Amino acid sequence: MQSSLDTVVNLVSYGSAVVSLVVAAVGTWLTSRRHGRDGKTAEVTLEDRLKELGDSARQSARLLAEVEAEIDARAARAARLKRDAEDAEHILALTEQERHAVARLVRAEVGAEGRRNFRQGLWINLLFFVAGVLASIAVTLLIHPLS
Repeated sequence: MQSSLDTVVNLVSYGSAVVSLVVAAVGTWLTSRRHGRDGKTAEVTLEDRLKELGDSARQSARLLAEVEAEIDARAARAARLKRDAEDAEHILALTEQERHAVARLVRAEVGAEGRRNFRQGLWINLLFFVAGVLASIAVTLLIHPLS
């Protein structure tokens, strides 16, 4: 469990580094856009710089949240896979007799559920059949009364 926690911490660190690199690249790109073809710098006001800084910070926060969400999803998936692997190892450790007993138990449960579903479906079909017969009689009596 400790190694998966270390892995998550490493992934968050790497994600933060990636976000920092992206912000630096965006800043460099924006700076290069300010320079004209003749190499002169266009006048940039403090408000422009603050706006760019705010945009970069919002973008960094959004990217960091996305990276953290992805890391959390992968950590949950890794934990689920680890539990599945432990269950599979536990099943492999069973003796031949225990495996046959578990297989019989699973077949009995599935069979009982199948029979229960069959009976339920039968009753529902019977109900709709009776409703159809009653509807047919009602429509026939409305169209051709017995007078």
